[in-house]
Amino acid sequence: MSPHLKRVIRTFLQGVVGIASALPGLLSSAGLGNTVPYAAQAVVVSTVLAHVMGLPAIEQVLDKLGIGLIDSE
Repeated sequence: MSPHLKRVIRTFLQGVVGIASALPGLLSSAGLGNTVPYAAQAVVVSTVLAHVMGLPAIEQVLDKLGIGLIDSE
């Protein structure tokens, strides 16, 4: 698997987890004004997950799953 494809998969996973964390709030809110905190939550969760995925121990697990970037850098 190419390093580019691995990065795409990892970014997609980060986005999915971030959006999933905010989904209950987004679905329960009726107006746009109420969704801003949940959209911010999705961004924060995705950012934190991106940093966690960069930790050496997590990188080793991701490498075993085939989406690690250890060999490509």
